[in-house]
Amino acid sequence: MSPALEDEGLHPATEDVDWQESVYFAWRDAESGLGGNHRIGNEVNRGTANLWCGVYHEDGTRFRHNDEDLPLSHVEGLG
Repeated sequence: MSPALEDEGLHPATEDVDWQESVYFAWRDAESGLGGNHRIGNEVNRGTANLWCGVYHEDGTRFRHNDEDLPLSHVEGLG
């Protein structure tokens, strides 16, 4: 089932200081043997964001980077 259009994009934050909106993306290219997992979380009530970035190859090579408390700023428009 496809997500409803109103589920896409930003949502109004609640008063909860731990309220977070995030996006997660997982991918794999069978031809190249590469894949990845990525997540960005916006913590609007804290003014911060966090991220996970992982890329791997089927031969066992992998890269991982996690970061927290990144400054969050609102950008108008798309892109």
